[in-house]
Amino acid sequence: MHRPRGARSEDVDDAGHEVATRPLAVLVAIAAAVQPPPLEALLDRASAYVDRFEHDFAQVIGDEDYRQHVSGAMYRRAENRRTQAEMLFLWMAPQHDWLTVRNVLVVDGTPVPNAEHRLTAAFGPTSEAPLVQLRRLRDESAKFNIGRTFRNVNYPTMALHVLEEKYRARFRFTLGGREKVDGVDAWRIAYAEEGRPTMIQSERGDNLFAHGQLWASASDGTIVRSTLEVSIPATDTAMRTTVDYRRDAKLAMWVPGRMHESIEQRAQGAAKRDIVSERIECTATYTNYRRFETSGRVIQ
Repeated sequence: MHRPRGARSEDVDDAGHEVATRPLAVLVAIAAAVQPPPLEALLDRASAYVDRFEHDFAQVIGDEDYRQHVSGAMYRRAENRRTQAEMLFLWMAPQHDWLTVRNVLVVDGTPVPNAEHRLTAAFGPTSEAPLVQLRRLRDESAKFNIGRTFRNVNYPTMALHVLEEKYRARFRFTLGGREKVDGVDAWRIAYAEEGRPTMIQSERGDNLFAHGQLWASASDGTIVRSTLEVSIPATDTAMRTTVDYRRDAKLAMWVPGRMHESIEQRAQGAAKRDIVSERIECTATYTNYRRFETSGRVIQ
């Protein structure tokens, strides 16, 4: 029997022919490497990542380019708007919540008067507390949104609340497939809210049940993409937000890079159910992240 040069005895059959056992072993090893991780273990890693993110991203400001498009049966023609703004991300540890403030600087190419220093002015020597002024600025900035659906909580980190300790038990999670997102191997996790009170509520206090998906790195739980969907039965409105994260070299962490919003409201009444009265499509891109400082110190 002649054994092919370089072949091991276990790679040769009785007739002396080389058998392709090593490629099979490689395939088995690859298959083992992509076995889905236990869901609870992945959720624990993702929740720990969100805790770190909230700490590290607590006082950050970035530049936002926000493009809006509105159409539907209630409009004679579609409307468009583009705003440039400063976006302040402030994690309020005592309240365990985000305060995200959009300070609009330019609307359709026209500068907004006296807008440049409004964020830092909120921490100046006034009789009002900074958080009161920031919340007012957040609500005032909503006037630059086009469309009749009021929104002042359209910020990219909203879906991360799902993985916080105080909310996680209210959701049912399901492990989906393995996907590559911006070069990262991630597992897709679907979530659906079941507990009350809900994470998001309407202006009149109705519970609005959220659902969507999160893409988490299996190695450390880093969230690289998220979707959040909410329906408002009272107005027959459906809202969906998708956020793609990117690695920021300056902050040395993953940050929101792009957010896409879709809001669709249908006409009231069974006979008009197929008529879209308003459709809002918005895309925001975020750049130039930096730590937010005022009067030479970081805000506490």
